[in-house]
Amino acid sequence: MKRFWIALLSLTTAVLLLTGMGPDIAGPNATITDINGTTVTVEGLTYDYAPFVTGKLGSGDVRVELNKVDTLIVHDGHLVVNTYGTTIEMGLAKGNFSGKTGFGSYTIPASQVKEIKVKTSR
Repeated sequence: MKRFWIALLSLTTAVLLLTGMGPDIAGPNATITDINGTTVTVEGLTYDYAPFVTGKLGSGDVRVELNKVDTLIVHDGHLVVNTYGTTIEMGLAKGNFSGKTGFGSYTIPASQVKEIKVKTSR
């Protein structure tokens, strides 16, 4: 009987995740401008496929959720993150920003980004 309940729980979990009812890892919609001035609007912005950016702040590590960000600016190897009311400058990791566009998926190395403006419902 115990095996039945384990199998049922496993099957239910699989169904929820495969039908999209599981946790949403997509981030907010945003406009990305690269170092050449090309602008691309994306849905579900992620950083290394996570809905947050990570980096170094002094001797510590910091993680900022993308849906709390107003703008991200890459400057001299640092990521300047403007949230609503707070600005922090953290060391830039070697990750990629990604999202969906009307023409397909889009991925860009963080080092090639000039600015990202996050679109919120505020």
